[in-house]
Amino acid sequence: MEHIKNICRKLKEAHFFTSRKKSEFFAPKMNVLGHVVDDDGLHGSRKKITRMIGEWMIPKYRKEL
Repeated sequence: MEHIKNICRKLKEAHFFTSRKKSEFFAPKMNVLGHVVDDDGLHGSRKKITRMIGEWMIPKYRKEL
């Protein structure tokens, strides 16, 4: 809790404000800007990665490989 208080204080000092409705604390996993943050670290979002792979261009010419 002390770390959260310090972060909130620093944000307020820098004139950054957050929404309580959009804030989530003590969550086991969070999605942030297309990434997943959990106990194991930072990972790419499986949903985003799957979509990106599906949108890859299929090469037509040897030069495109």
